[in-house]
Amino acid sequence: MELSLNLSRKSSLEDWLEYISQINPREIDLGLSRILSVYTRFEVARLAPLVITVAGTNGKGSTVAAIEAMLLLQGMRVAAFTSPHIDRFNERFRINQTEVDDEQLCYVFSEIESVRGNIKLSYFEFTALAGFLIFARTELDAVILEVGLGGRLDAVNIIDADICVVTNISIDHEDWLGKGREAIAAEKAGILRAGAQAIFGDRDPPQALLRKAEDLGLTPLCLGQHFWWEREGECWSWHGFTETSNKPKNIETISDLPSPKLLLDNVAVAMQVLYSVAFSWGFSVNLEAQRNLLTTLQLAGRAEWRKDKKTKTPILLDVAHNQGAAEILNKELMNVVQFGHKVVVVLAIMADKRVIEFLNAFGSEVSEWHIGEVDNERCLSVSSLEKSLKTLFTDVCVCTYDSVENAYLGACAKTNSSPNSVVVVTGSFLTVSAVRNLSVSSAGLV
Repeated sequence: MELSLNLSRKSSLEDWLEYISQINPREIDLGLSRILSVYTRFEVARLAPLVITVAGTNGKGSTVAAIEAMLLLQGMRVAAFTSPHIDRFNERFRINQTEVDDEQLCYVFSEIESVRGNIKLSYFEFTALAGFLIFARTELDAVILEVGLGGRLDAVNIIDADICVVTNISIDHEDWLGKGREAIAAEKAGILRAGAQAIFGDRDPPQALLRKAEDLGLTPLCLGQHFWWEREGECWSWHGFTETSNKPKNIETISDLPSPKLLLDNVAVAMQVLYSVAFSWGFSVNLEAQRNLLTTLQLAGRAEWRKDKKTKTPILLDVAHNQGAAEILNKELMNVVQFGHKVVVVLAIMADKRVIEFLNAFGSEVSEWHIGEVDNERCLSVSSLEKSLKTLFTDVCVCTYDSVENAYLGACAKTNSSPNSVVVVTGSFLTVSAVRNLSVSSAGLV
């Protein structure tokens, strides 16, 4: 589509998304000046009485989903803005766990377009601004915002948060955030605000993050120090502060919690957020309801078990795209191998990642690699990925394809005759998104 101003609120969402992707030619263009300039033209007072911003390298989406579900269960009216999406663009905007529909999105897109003038908003800025406007016009108690990239210069950071969550700090996006954990942490620390409650999900928080909190006069609650979790057979217990007001008071233990399908570190962070909100808002946590909720917590593409529609092969989808996330995924694969299953990985990954470190995180658990590319200019070429794999794993089968979809189909076809094989799809959100509709939901590896 040629860039034009012919779209209206009655245009299709597909046309709008194609249009806004062309306004700013840079896929990633950090900075607050553009979105802030347009946002102020709408004279929005506040998104909601409570704003929670979630930054971090891994686990942001899972943490947002857990907080959202927990607060909603307490009777709060909750909206969430997340990115990227897996199946549908509308996934990025949820109000009481219901996706915002096309009509409402197109209406707000047309409003933004009518006032932005010659300001070249990026795709993410345009969509984030749409979320802000929709939420501000909805009667809500809480809004949860997931940072897109970094924190300090991310579009979400034009909104001041009451609770600032940083899930963890790993090496990723160094071309934009700087080299090493300290530089990355300094960028993510940019979401912190004086007077807010800071909650950190990193067991070894970088000094840059702690210094920023100290400079702002914050007393952060840190996973592993101020709140934590412990396994209790097939259940787990959470230990954390149930009374907080930027100063931790009482530690409480919640035992016999059912294991969720999300990473416990992220659920533990969400629990601390829940109790922080409960204290400041003056309500009691409905423990029985929260226990029941834990059994259903699941998010697409995060250690998600499915099965192939055609071959019924067990499929594990995970959007891991950096070393830290790959190491977490590999722990799941170690369990798969321990129970006698063969692991076959379908992979496409972006070229700006530390690919060698990502691949090394899988150790010897993978029996075969089926590799392809996704439709994105940042994607690492199959030839480069094949070279890296054969350098690291000299005795492992590597099969190449012209697309990740064909890599998935090839892996499923090859493993169809092997009842103990599991196909793992990973490497990026785009990788998982490209093939998820070829499988159906499954209870797990049975």
